[in-house]
Amino acid sequence: PTTGDHPGRPPAAVMSASSSDEEDEHAELHEAVRTAAAPILTGADEYARTCQSFGLVPVGRWARALADGERCCALPHYGLGPRAAIAISASLQANECLVELDLSDNRLGAEGVELVASALLANTSVECIDLSKNAIGADSCPALARVLAHSESVRELSLAGNKLGDLGLRTLLAEVAAQGGMRLRALSLADNKLTEHGARELVSALREASRERCDLQQLDLRWNVLGPAGATVLADGLLALPAQPLVRGCAVRALDLSWNGLGDEGAIMIAGALPWARALRSLVLDNNSIGVGGASALAAAIPQLAAAPAAMHSLSLAGNCLGRAGLHKLAEALEGAPPDCPLRVLDVEGAGVLPDEPLYERVERALQQLHERAQDAPPQPARPPLAPYAPPHRNGNGQTREGEVPKAKRGPLRQASAGVNPGSKQAARRTSKQLAPGVERWNVSVRQ
Repeated sequence: PTTGDHPGRPPAAVMSASSSDEEDEHAELHEAVRTAAAPILTGADEYARTCQSFGLVPVGRWARALADGERCCALPHYGLGPRAAIAISASLQANECLVELDLSDNRLGAEGVELVASALLANTSVECIDLSKNAIGADSCPALARVLAHSESVRELSLAGNKLGDLGLRTLLAEVAAQGGMRLRALSLADNKLTEHGARELVSALREASRERCDLQQLDLRWNVLGPAGATVLADGLLALPAQPLVRGCAVRALDLSWNGLGDEGAIMIAGALPWARALRSLVLDNNSIGVGGASALAAAIPQLAAAPAAMHSLSLAGNCLGRAGLHKLAEALEGAPPDCPLRVLDVEGAGVLPDEPLYERVERALQQLHERAQDAPPQPARPPLAPYAPPHRNGNGQTREGEVPKAKRGPLRQASAGVNPGSKQAARRTSKQLAPGVERWNVSVRQ
């Protein structure tokens, strides 16, 4: 031992290090005990007190969810009304467990939704909330916009069936742009009577929000009245992203445009933008009155996906009267697509043909073969970049540009719009000229 050290005692430096380790372990143990002892706030007490203060009858399902600390709670069709929203919002502010909340179809109105929105700003656990069918209107849009822009936890929001209209959507999106970005990952605006003007407001607001922050990846626009003009706006402004996207670019990965009356013209416009859709992964165009013209345009876009920055792997055309000609075009496109074509899912159910139509199997087989070719093919060489996106508008002579499909000629079933009564003898004579001799009498009897 050195001078001043006791025999058998560790040197001073070793004792200091040992005591430091013991203190760290003691501190960690103390913190673990304190954390375990701290109660998890559920808001059950706040809910009971608020119900008693305002003379409200507690909702049993909500009370049990708070008491049990549940992560998911569904309260659809309870008819809560704006008064019940007072107690729910009070408990929601204190809750730390709930992750998913369904308040759809509860007649909350603008007042009740504003209360829930203010609670969501204080809450830090709720990630998904459904406020569909609550007659929100434009009055509560500023409060909802603050949730979209500033909520630390909410990432999925459904406002479906609230009849916001173009005016309500404009109010909502103007506040979002003013608040500096959108933190939502998924937004549903289904069944809100949105037209092409609403689509234009949406595209403009998302691009403005992208300058700060726009995390939106899933957009649901089902059951609106966008029409071909709305499809054109979305194709030009949302799908065909520029070569150099904006800061944190607005990159919608899943887009649902079902039941919007897009028709062949709208499908042609969307098909023209698909090769430049850098972010899009899934596109749903179900029940949009798309016929052979739209199917042909979409089929022409499938092989181009391989030579483009696009990565769309799922396309749904269910419920459209594609017919045999449309299915044939899609099958040919899949059979001739290069191995690096990213498309893997194509839904053509309800294409206006019998369920046992062999073309269904041909489309499915071609899709499977494309997947097998992609697995077996060697790495493909880099392809030359596509030319800048140009919207496929018609020229002054009414003719389509290269790659477009002209409108179908007026058929016998559309003679009524041309001033001919479908049940008249004139219509029967016109129809008989286009049918075989043996079909003429049958067609007249069906019309009568």
